Amino acid sequence: MVNILMTIFLVWLFYIFVIKIFGSILFFCFFLYLFHLLVKSRFFSQFFRKKKMPNVDALRGKAAVVVERIIGKETGLVKVCDQVWSAETDNYTTLNREEKVFVVRVYRDKLMVRRSNY
Repeated sequence: MVNILMTIFLVWLFYIFVIKIFGSILFFCFFLYLFHLLVKSRFFSQFFRKKKMPNVDALRGKAAVVVERIIGKETGLVKVCDQVWSAETDNYTTLNREEKVFVVRVYRDKLMVRRSNY
């Protein structure tokens, strides 16, 4: 009688253990799937994306701000799309700091800028 009760108790204990393990695995898989959906969504992944560098051809016609003074055909610095570029004017004008300009042409690593009319 004791052996039968002990066997029933061990079988019951084994099934409880198996049910807990199986439940834990299902719980883990469910939250892993939810985490996968969260990472895959655009809202969550935009925080970890690198900022894309602008295409050089896309800079033409963009507004810029003079960071370092440009005198005549000498080069200075302008800021376009949160990036600092070396630049020169397309005519022999002087552009002061914080002046608004726009990009006329791009060649190699230098921008040709012109004073904006507005």
